Amino acid sequence: MTDDLRHLRGILNKAFEWGAIKQKIPVKMYRIPKRHPRILTEDERNAILGYAKEHNFEVYRVVLFALWTGCRREEIANLKWQDIQGNMARVIGKGDKERTMPLLSKALEAMGPIKDIGYVFIHWNDLSRYTKAFKRIARACGIEDVHFHHLRHTAATQMIDSGIGLSYV
Repeated sequence: MTDDLRHLRGILNKAFEWGAIKQKIPVKMYRIPKRHPRILTEDERNAILGYAKEHNFEVYRVVLFALWTGCRREEIANLKWQDIQGNMARVIGKGDKERTMPLLSKALEAMGPIKDIGYVFIHWNDLSRYTKAFKRIARACGIEDVHFHHLRHTAATQMIDSGIGLSYV
């Protein structure tokens, strides 16, 4: 609706500028409240993790890590062993911003055996491959309305709700 009002305001302003109307007609803009972010339920998380663990272990590791850290796709895709110091990880994310975050035991488990160099997780230059693999798994579990980024929302909500960590597998 606000897009419609913005277009209408532009048309009316242009009509005034061209002299087609005698006075400016004010168009009051309003904001439509944002919806709450999509959070995966415990059943959905368990179904996705269970299916991924059985059918695509590499994607399982990525999803588990996302649920325990709240990292974005790009942060996970570009995470290298050189960025890990004990139970801390340095990630470079959106806007080329760098941050250091603690890794809980489940995140460390998702990373697998420690190596000296290289990418921690399967590395695809095309980030949409993470999304497509995740969507295939979600659909196989009967979950249609979910995106990879919802893992980030879910992680944040769970961390807030529990105070420290997450309450699932």
